[in-house]
Amino acid sequence: MRVCISLCLGLFFHATLLQAQSLDFATVHAMPKSVEKDYYIWRFLSRPQTTAIQARKIILETSHLNKKLRVAYKRKTKANPPFACKTQDITPDYIWKNRSAANKYFKQGLALLRANNPKLAANYFDASRKYYQKRYEKDKALFWLYLSTHNKTYLKYLQKSYSVNIYTLLAEDAIDGTYPKTITEQFRKKHLTGFDPKNPI
Repeated sequence: MRVCISLCLGLFFHATLLQAQSLDFATVHAMPKSVEKDYYIWRFLSRPQTTAIQARKIILETSHLNKKLRVAYKRKTKANPPFACKTQDITPDYIWKNRSAANKYFKQGLALLRANNPKLAANYFDASRKYYQKRYEKDKALFWLYLSTHNKTYLKYLQKSYSVNIYTLLAEDAIDGTYPKTITEQFRKKHLTGFDPKNPI
């Protein structure tokens, strides 16, 4: 019980300390661009003392312009943020076309498999594999090729995949193989200076 009370008091005083933290323009401006900074920008925009000129400057420093930031900015300046409009997608057209074709073939393969036509379904899964760009998606097509043909060659292809995903793991299960070893980087223990664990900024 005492531990619970102490924890609650600690959280209360920590929250009070954050509320008391100065939120003038210079303080927020000096913060590195991050999600945490976006929160402080929102708080800064919500202050009655913040001017419209300050709001127009600080909004340019957000890392992600979410709804709360847009609303706070509009209340302060009576205008939409300067980059609130949707940014143009720069993904090359051929990638979208390939992905669209791959998804279409894969979906048709699933429909044929449900209709108990695995041989024809395999042709569509193979077509989707050729159009997919990402390794995960290629592995997905390979695994469904195995399910529709029962050809273990596709499992061998999955074993050679550099991507650890549900399909490569299922392939290992199907042949009683071993899961790939994951590598966790080890950090040397040393004392860090100039780091405040109570302040994410």
